[in-house]
Amino acid sequence: MDIKVILIGAALYYIFHSYIDSSVQKIGHSFYTLREKDQKTNQKIYDISHKYLPDLSHLHWVSDIYTFSCLIPLVATGNINIIGEYISYFILIMIIRDITTLSTILPKHKSCDLDKRPAISTFVGGCYDKMFSGHTSSVFLASLVYYKHGIITSIPILVGMNLVNILFILLGRGHYTIDVLLAPFIVLALYRL
Repeated sequence: MDIKVILIGAALYYIFHSYIDSSVQKIGHSFYTLREKDQKTNQKIYDISHKYLPDLSHLHWVSDIYTFSCLIPLVATGNINIIGEYISYFILIMIIRDITTLSTILPKHKSCDLDKRPAISTFVGGCYDKMFSGHTSSVFLASLVYYKHGIITSIPILVGMNLVNILFILLGRGHYTIDVLLAPFIVLALYRL
């Protein structure tokens, strides 16, 4: 690769990074300083999706139903090899997720009540298991398996099913934005190994 292209790319990245870093410092300082002065502020963490998307946390169960419905084609194939492929990757991803959720426990959304969570919360999630999103991971992994085996042949459908899933999760306040942004990277990295 040409050294000029690398240097121009590095310079553009530095400008981009400087802008983002400056913005993050200003937003973070403003948000957390305000929160310390005004204890009535409900939001514990600055999250761009929680700030700008409507709070539909009373419909948090929609993301559970959507996630499970995205797994129906997997079971419907009846192909034990495809199902086994999904399960083996899923277990590995969930082990890594267990480690990350235990290492940094992020605050729950104000609407999440541990006493009112269903008995099956191990499968649909609790209030504090944030980093990274299991719902996003399971649907993204399914879409990769579907694409590999020709169950989904269209990239727009693959992208669309994942974007709808992420939107339901964020609207229902099941996760922070970072949780759903990291999940596809982790899944893709493990799936490509």
